[in-house]
Amino acid sequence: MYGGKDHDKAGEIANQVLKNVRNKVKVGASLAEICDQIEKEIVDLGAQPAFPCSVAVNEYAAHYAPLFGDKLVVPENSIAKVDFGVHIDGYICDCATTVNFNPALTHLEKASKESLKAAVEIVKDGVTIAELGNTIHRVMRENNASPVFNLTGHSMDQHMIHAGLSILNHENNVQTKLTEGMVVAIETFSSTGAGYVHDRGRPGIYSIINPKNVRNAAARKILSHFYTERKTLPFAERWLHKIESSSFAIQNALRELGSFEVIMPYPPLSELTGAMVSQHECTLLVEKNGFHIIGGDYP
Repeated sequence: MYGGKDHDKAGEIANQVLKNVRNKVKVGASLAEICDQIEKEIVDLGAQPAFPCSVAVNEYAAHYAPLFGDKLVVPENSIAKVDFGVHIDGYICDCATTVNFNPALTHLEKASKESLKAAVEIVKDGVTIAELGNTIHRVMRENNASPVFNLTGHSMDQHMIHAGLSILNHENNVQTKLTEGMVVAIETFSSTGAGYVHDRGRPGIYSIINPKNVRNAAARKILSHFYTERKTLPFAERWLHKIESSSFAIQNALRELGSFEVIMPYPPLSELTGAMVSQHECTLLVEKNGFHIIGGDYP
């Protein structure tokens, strides 16, 4: 669902934030501080984060939202993926870019960027998932890279980052079509390895999937606060420390909310073989004879 002026404003803000990403992502910079700065900039510009900012370095592909107290920094010779979303009244612009500090990985960065551009350029009412995936995979091969097979782009709706349709990044025969009026995020992940990711590490991102009564007081506080503010849009573990001072209470609350399937965790995703990953993403509106870019890293 297209949100008109709200959607376009979210895209304008996302593009403004994207312009400043490279000023924040430097070798030695704190991952947590980068995410805090990006999220603050979104708010200062008049919107809200659609989900916690992720800075995924090297073999990490996505969902690396630093935990409270995280001390990790951007390493030398690394490749960092910065993924963030902007929403106004639930209308979302989802975008990502890569900052590469390793000259040997230039082809990898080029693979994700050029495959995104090639896919976007064929978007229109009636284009199939197969056509998009085959285009992306072809450009990946041309740049001596592999797609990440188990990460996809997706359709979006109001307050819904993933609205049910997956846009595959590899060759396939899926004949499902994009239709006029659909809002989608095309996000391409290139890899130097096998091209599969798996969960690795403690989750820094959660979303509310089934709000219901729980006994734990801190869990009730977390549920009430984030459901009121964000409905089902994801929140960060490190955000919890702004409303609850006890780390012990927070962890107990998360365990209870998880055990009753009130929340869903999103652990960091790492390439299965430890290979490097690059990512680019933009959000667009499907039109009858083409597309309208709402925002994101599209040239």
